[in-house]
Amino acid sequence: MVRNKVGGNKSKKMGRKYLNAPQTKALRMSREEAEMYAVVDTMYGHGMCNVICLDGKERLCIIRRKFKGRGKRDNMISLGSWLLVGIREWEVVREGKKPKCDLLEVYNDNEKEQLIKRCKQDLTPLIHIMKTNNNEDEDGNVFEFVDDQTLVYQDLLDISGNKTVNDKGNSRGHKAHSQSQKQKQSQQDEEDNHHVTEIDIDEI
Repeated sequence: MVRNKVGGNKSKKMGRKYLNAPQTKALRMSREEAEMYAVVDTMYGHGMCNVICLDGKERLCIIRRKFKGRGKRDNMISLGSWLLVGIREWEVVREGKKPKCDLLEVYNDNEKEQLIKRCKQDLTPLIHIMKTNNNEDEDGNVFEFVDDQTLVYQDLLDISGNKTVNDKGNSRGHKAHSQSQKQKQSQQDEEDNHHVTEIDIDEI
C-alpha cells in the first residue's frame, strides 16, 4: 500500500493507487448545436469560470463534479484553456446576468492541435482570443506597490541624477573650450617666434 507522507484525506484522494494507466481516448467533438467550443477568459473559483464561446458571447461555465477531485488530474483548467461546453437552452436568463453553460470536455495541447485540423467549424476566433489573452498577460500583469516615502525618495534620486548629468555636460563643455583656447595660444606663440627669428637673420 502506498505510504501517505503528506497526511489528510485530501491528499489520500489524489494518491497514486487511484491513478489509472494512461489510455488513448477518442477526441470528443461537438455533436449538437447546443455543444459549443469556448476559451477560458477568467477563473472565478467555486467551480465556475467565465468563457468566451465560438459565437462571441460570454457565458458562466459551471464545472461539474466529474471534473473535480480525482478527475481533476487530467482536466486542469487555467486561463486560455479550450473547452467544450453545453449551452442551457432551456434556462431563462435574467436581465444583467450572464447565460450559463456546463463543462463537457477539457482539451490539452495535443487535442487542441487535432481539433484545429479535424474540426469543420472555423476556430480562428478562439485562436485570436487566446493570443490576445497571452499578450495582455505579458504586457499588463506587472504591479508595483510603493508608499509615499518611497515615491519621494525616487523623485529625489531622479532630480539628483539629472543634476549630475547636467554638471557633467557643463564640465565637458568648459574643458573643450579651455583646450581650444590653449591650442590657439600655442599656435600664436609659434608664429611670433618664427617671425622674430626671421628678423634676426636679416639684420645679420
